[in-house]
Amino acid sequence: MKILKWLNNISIVYKLSGIISVLVMISMLFVGIFTYSSNKKAIIDRTYEQLTSVRFEKTQRLVSFKNNKLLEVFQFANSGQAESLVKRVLQYSDYNLPGYDSVFSKITDDYFIRQGSAERLIVYDKKEFVVVDPYDSVENIYKLVFTKLETFLNEHKDPNVPFVSDLVENERGEVVFYIFIHLDDNANDVLLGVEISSGQINDIMLEDNPYNGLGASGEVYLVGQDGYMRSQSRFLDKSVLKVMVPNPMIAKMRPDLAGSNSVSDYRGIKVLSSYGTMVWGDNLWIIFAEIDYAEALIPVNAFRDSIIFLGLVGAFLFSALIMLLAVTITRPVAKLNSAAFEISRGNYKIDLPVSNQDEIGKLSSTFNLMAGKIDEQNKRLEEQRKNRLQEMIDWQENERRRLSRELHDGIGQLLLSAKFRMGRIVGKTENDDQIIDETLGIIQQAVHDVRDISNDLMPSVLSEFGLITGIKNLCEQIREDYKSGVNFVTNIDSMPKDKVSTYLYRIVQEVFSNIIKHAGASKIDVSLFDHGFYTELTVSDDGKGFDSDNISDLRGNGLRNISERVNLLNGNCKISSEVGRGTVIKIVIPKTTEA
Repeated sequence: MKILKWLNNISIVYKLSGIISVLVMISMLFVGIFTYSSNKKAIIDRTYEQLTSVRFEKTQRLVSFKNNKLLEVFQFANSGQAESLVKRVLQYSDYNLPGYDSVFSKITDDYFIRQGSAERLIVYDKKEFVVVDPYDSVENIYKLVFTKLETFLNEHKDPNVPFVSDLVENERGEVVFYIFIHLDDNANDVLLGVEISSGQINDIMLEDNPYNGLGASGEVYLVGQDGYMRSQSRFLDKSVLKVMVPNPMIAKMRPDLAGSNSVSDYRGIKVLSSYGTMVWGDNLWIIFAEIDYAEALIPVNAFRDSIIFLGLVGAFLFSALIMLLAVTITRPVAKLNSAAFEISRGNYKIDLPVSNQDEIGKLSSTFNLMAGKIDEQNKRLEEQRKNRLQEMIDWQENERRRLSRELHDGIGQLLLSAKFRMGRIVGKTENDDQIIDETLGIIQQAVHDVRDISNDLMPSVLSEFGLITGIKNLCEQIREDYKSGVNFVTNIDSMPKDKVSTYLYRIVQEVFSNIIKHAGASKIDVSLFDHGFYTELTVSDDGKGFDSDNISDLRGNGLRNISERVNLLNGNCKISSEVGRGTVIKIVIPKTTEA
């Protein structure tokens, strides 16, 4: 009640400006909270997308790294050097191993120095491990007892599938992993393997690229099913197999697990995390791409601070403007109040200034006219005062009643009308819907244009039938248009409609174009074979040929385009040709994704 009484005694200027200011502040607060929430969600969603992109890129590089290592070991295991090394190790009995002679030196130099990707070669005959170590200054060939590795190998059931171990510590305390391939030997059941340092994995995971979107606190790391890290932390030294990650997603690890969430990482710091799994040999790893929550929200917090600052400044300026308008509008009412007070004191010489023709201006004119009439009436009453004193008193009483009704019914209604009219301007803002619709229309048109261009660039035969049918159609076209004999063989029924298929199709197109323009061949042989770890494409012709030793001197973009596409697929292109003996182009593309 005291508050209501206090409000009733406040000037209408303060009431009007206060009510409008409070309504405006509430509206600004609502808009600010909504805008901040929307921007925060947008920033977090965009951060998750960036983390997922980085995680996917790292996963692809790890898979490619693993497959390249498998291909290297596979190629070495199927070479004469590997066979010579294994026979030389196994021919000695009672562990009477030879010294590090010239034969071992040549084999290990060829593999270790040229490849530069392994620490030691290991021969395992299901009885013991024999290590060939070119980097050991004391003993280059020695036996090794490695129970954990032996257990891993015995648990590996399929001898036709290369074995890739989890990360382990070797006898020297180094974190490594092993790749073993079963050798097809009738006399011995032998595995040939290599030991590879986990540092090569760390080189991929800890790559410091300022454009990867991870900022100052972001990192990407691997975790095994036991919860321990499989790659080096950006913040903790010697974390591999030492630091446990308490992420709840590890307990849910499965091959199709992927997503994003906000959790506390192994340092106890709140982060935004994108996670997914990858197969590493017989093991399943989970890869996390994370960035500190505080760093990710730096832009939105700066935006929040700007909203608060601009809101306070805007509220102050708007309140001042409302106060000025309220004073301007209510000033005539105050004058009316003073004039009414003067009339109540018997001063009828009232002449209020009338500058506007609105409701208050009309009320002022009426008030002036009323004051003049009262003054005239008072003069007449004064002349008749002696004779009609009683009538004068009665008339004054009636006039006072009439004045009361005029103030209540006239001025009161006009003030209410003024209040309602002022209420009509509250919340009025400029309508931007048309601009938004036009902008959305432009974006939609751009989407359609990009889609049309994409469809024009992508061969329809690839999108509809795949690579094999596409190559067959190219061969048939050469037969019909140029009367050349074209033979195509393959052991592949179909290939995914992905980047590899598109590039291989373009390579075959380019090779055919070069043969038609320059070779003058009458016979073309094309083969496409799947060899497990890699895909091999071979195109040969009986045309004019050229000196492949001086291939850089040749003009034209054909061979360069072929080489560039092969490089984009991390493949290898070999061109063999002699003048008058035709040309053979052999392309090997490693598989970079899991089956």
